[in-house]
Amino acid sequence: PISYFSSGMQQRFLLGLAMYSSSPVLFLDEPTSNLDRTYIKWYLDEIKRVKSDKIVFICSNVKEEYDFYDEVISVEEFK
Repeated sequence: PISYFSSGMQQRFLLGLAMYSSSPVLFLDEPTSNLDRTYIKWYLDEIKRVKSDKIVFICSNVKEEYDFYDEVISVEEFK
């Protein structure tokens, strides 16, 4: 069961489910939390690959998780 996975393993499992699903929309909240450098690179490689097939929303204050996108909306813009 997933409950026995480490937090990093759970995060990778859930990211995989989200990124490789047939859903046309992907919502991610702090997607690299609990990931080490190896899996942060995996996330970056894979999200760049799947982003052309999906509408992707990423909520994060870690710029590395989203800075490769052409369009970024900052909450600061609405204050």
